[in-house]
Amino acid sequence: MIQMEFSDDVNMDAISVDIRDKISQIEGNLPETAGTPVVMKISTDMMPVVTAAVGMKGKPAGEVSRFVKEELQSSLSGVEGVASVSTMGMVSDNIQIVLSQEKIDEINQKISAAISSSLGEAESQITSGMGAAASGKQQIRDGKEAIAEGQRQAAEQLAAMKKQLTDSRQQLTDLKKQGPALKLLLKEYDNAVASGNQTLIHMIEQQIEMTGMTVDTLRKAVAQLDTIDEQIAAVDAALKNLEVEGAAASFTLGNRYADLAAAESTIDATVNQLQSALSQVQSSQEAALASADMTGVLTMSNISAILSAQNFSMPAGYIEEGEDDYLVRVGDKLSDGKSIEDLVLLDLGMDGLDPIRVRDVADVTRQDDSDTVYARLNGKPGVMLTIEKQTGYSTGDVTDRLL
Repeated sequence: MIQMEFSDDVNMDAISVDIRDKISQIEGNLPETAGTPVVMKISTDMMPVVTAAVGMKGKPAGEVSRFVKEELQSSLSGVEGVASVSTMGMVSDNIQIVLSQEKIDEINQKISAAISSSLGEAESQITSGMGAAASGKQQIRDGKEAIAEGQRQAAEQLAAMKKQLTDSRQQLTDLKKQGPALKLLLKEYDNAVASGNQTLIHMIEQQIEMTGMTVDTLRKAVAQLDTIDEQIAAVDAALKNLEVEGAAASFTLGNRYADLAAAESTIDATVNQLQSALSQVQSSQEAALASADMTGVLTMSNISAILSAQNFSMPAGYIEEGEDDYLVRVGDKLSDGKSIEDLVLLDLGMDGLDPIRVRDVADVTRQDDSDTVYARLNGKPGVMLTIEKQTGYSTGDVTDRLL
């Protein structure tokens, strides 16, 4: 390394050309192990005019670094003649977000429980409806059996009453046919009683007994002959009414049976619909549980994109009020770990499931690089400053302004 110093009035551009020419003349004579010569121009303007250390009593390294970055560095950079302000030992804070598979698994379990609860309630309602339908169907079957039994009993009663009326009519008809003979027999008996002939009376009584009657029943039968035609007509009317009432009862019971059969068919259709709905609910539950796995959704890239979208702030112009202008900004910067922890990532809109926040799926911690980058001032945390001036400015003037 060859160092050359020049006075301030030397034209360094011309001298640099001369130096490169001289080197090129002897470059061929350099040893083979020598590299290509490099010419570097170093000016005092490239050297810091002020080197300083910054410390704050009772403040940690992070607080000192934030003060230098947000307050002091910008103020020093605005001093006339200052070209740049460099720092060493600045501690940078950062918030670390580490996804927790354990927390994601817990979220998945909560989502699965919410889905199962929601669809389970629907399944329970459908199952309850199917139970009610089964109970109703059993009641309908019992009703059909009761109607069938009623039809059988009604038919038996109708047949018994019809037989009774038919037998009564036959008896009346037979009595009508025997009417003249019975009247004559009763007349002969009365004449025998009037004559006092006991032998004749006894003989006629025997004839009466041969008809299956007694004297009293014979008198009643003969008395009945006066209205025998009306009685036969009444029996015929009763038989006719019995036929009509039997047909009406059979029609009514038949309609009731048909109504119950239709209701049973409706219940069967309802049960089929409920079974189809139950299959759909179960299928939907399987599909929902399969698609509700947040492991592939809550990735670091997705969370990073959400954080980037939420963590912005930019000027939006000025608002004039009288002689004052107010700068308007839109957006909101995430200023601390608590804000990041509370940030909503997903809201599935499910009952019993709160919105998913960063803290629900990740561990949020604040870290700094104070263990690898640091500066000390009298044994306390500090920051080193090196300040360079602009070309053409006096070092003394710039230094005075900085001090």
